[in-house]
Amino acid sequence: MRDKPGPKNPSKLTEEVRQHLRQLMAAEPELGARELARRILQRFKVKLHPRTIEKASKSGAKRGRQTPP
Repeated sequence: MRDKPGPKNPSKLTEEVRQHLRQLMAAEPELGARELARRILQRFKVKLHPRTIEKASKSGAKRGRQTPP
């Protein structure tokens, strides 16, 4: 069976943006997704939906918990 066509990940969420999000969340864990989106817009001029940020933070947390085989 072939994979579904279309994008496989958020194109606006570059590694640089992800790294900045991780830094912001580590420095100020109380920040919500809306505030994080606002700060990303200010710094990178990239508009991200708060849900995109929530998904990215969850997937990053899952990756961090996994143990190598």
